[in-house]
Amino acid sequence: MEIIIAALGGSIIGGAISLIGIWLNNRSLERRHRRELIIKTSVDYWLGTANLAKEINVKTGLGVTVSSLFQNILIIKELDKLINEGKFDKRRIKEFIKKAKTIKEQAQTISSEVKTEKTVAPEGHPRGQDREDGL
Repeated sequence: MEIIIAALGGSIIGGAISLIGIWLNNRSLERRHRRELIIKTSVDYWLGTANLAKEINVKTGLGVTVSSLFQNILIIKELDKLINEGKFDKRRIKEFIKKAKTIKEQAQTISSEVKTEKTVAPEGHPRGQDREDGL
């Protein structure tokens, strides 16, 4: 009888530990998948925006600015938080739009600061030359 109780106790403890391990692994995989999805969505959106800006520039000659990829990642990450909360009301959407505007403003400030610095490319480096993709 004691052997049966010991076997059952051991199997229950082992099963519980195994279930916790599986749960933690699945949670980690889900988080990794979510991060990959955020990056993929951001890159796709950025490429679409860049191609559209290029078409507008070719057709109209107007210079169209494109948000940086990093900026898009941050905005999509904020949107992911909003979606996961599952509560879409006017206040939360306004907060998201405000955060997105803040991210864009900060990125433009940083970008303008970087552009004012004088940088010199090493000899033979393609920076500063016309690229084939037009970006």
